[in-house]
Amino acid sequence: MKLSDIIRTTKHRIIFLGIIPLVQEIDQCTSELSHILELEHDATLTILYESENELFQIASSLRSKKTKNFVPFSVMRQRINRISGKGNIPGIKEEILKKIRNNTLRTSAEKRIFIRQTNLKIPFNLMIVDENIWQAFITHNLPKLQDYIKIDHKIDTRFISEIENYLEFLIKEKEGNVYLSKPDEELIWVYDSEAKPRGVFPRASFYTTDYGRYVVWILVFNRNGELLLQRRNMRTNDNRGLWDKSIGGHVDLSDVSTAMTAKRELIEEMYLPDAEYTKYLAADFGDIVDYGEWNLRKRTDRSFRSQFKSLGPYDWILFRSTDNKGLPLTIKRVSERTFHHMKNNKEVLSIRKTIFHADTFFAIAPKGELDDNETIKINLTASTKKGVISEYKLTTISELDQWIKEEGTNNFTDDILSIIAEYREMLEQISEFIKYSFECEVA
Repeated sequence: MKLSDIIRTTKHRIIFLGIIPLVQEIDQCTSELSHILELEHDATLTILYESENELFQIASSLRSKKTKNFVPFSVMRQRINRISGKGNIPGIKEEILKKIRNNTLRTSAEKRIFIRQTNLKIPFNLMIVDENIWQAFITHNLPKLQDYIKIDHKIDTRFISEIENYLEFLIKEKEGNVYLSKPDEELIWVYDSEAKPRGVFPRASFYTTDYGRYVVWILVFNRNGELLLQRRNMRTNDNRGLWDKSIGGHVDLSDVSTAMTAKRELIEEMYLPDAEYTKYLAADFGDIVDYGEWNLRKRTDRSFRSQFKSLGPYDWILFRSTDNKGLPLTIKRVSERTFHHMKNNKEVLSIRKTIFHADTFFAIAPKGELDDNETIKINLTASTKKGVISEYKLTTISELDQWIKEEGTNNFTDDILSIIAEYREMLEQISEFIKYSFECEVA
């Protein structure tokens, strides 16, 4: 039995759920698939492939003396990339489309190809061609095409109904669809209520209070003790036009610590405005001096004042914020994000709740970088040309508090409102610490 023989007569749909047993067969059928999509104008191709987490589990289960068809994880990932495409690697969609010469038919076919990674566990491997369904399980053996069992429509009506309902759930918007991701889409660790990592999911799935995301918040100060705020631009979907904390960013899958995340985000958002649009970024962390936890009970501000004298002219200072007990400060809160979206050609607002576990840091800029609002306009103009930031502003903590009281809460994100409400004393202490540390320099 060959896959090309099975799909050759397709009129309506081809669906693969879980493809690791059939990657090589699918890859060899691009000519047949392009012919079907070109000839049958309503035919669709849907490929829902395994996440890397699932591939790793599959590879682990195959490590047995009785295993048939063992494939290591690295090879599985390599094979999946041939189908999905990643970075500069063309996927099967590109291979299919380039075989269709007619531009109109190619455009039509492109809209009927749906390829996504599913970040939920795949309960069974399916191959569906029109109304015919084949199914295979992966145990300690990796099945091949001949191991797929064709489901009998007369006997297995309940199972077929369950399959159809599950596929509808996976693809339906705001349901299983939020757990599907494109090949190069950003994926984020999901954490349970105890801040333990439990899996990797796309950003769209996090607007819920069932589980949370881990982030860093960095409060950036100049050497006058003034806090830098950023304003989100009017093109963003969430928190549009609102004033926000200096820097916020997700913990990357490759980050070995949140301190590393903080350094990366500091460099990217302050000086590399194109970074979030760049696939490959090699940032130099040498200009960020990490002083660890900020705890004046253990190290006096006078001792820091002495250490800071040895800093270079371009050195940034980074501290991990601590709570009133001197412990590293992680803020856990439910954030209410204001979203703008179109409905019936009208813009409507909605509130989406999401849980944040935020390790908090504060950074002190070098002299001459963020000295005043005029300096900001010169040094940070590039950061407002792309991305989500429209402008920056320096403020003292007392000025910020008064600003919120005068203008009301509608002009600020709930993150910055929460910070100023719950941690104002800490912010004042940090500001005083900075002014003391650099008062001779400022004078």
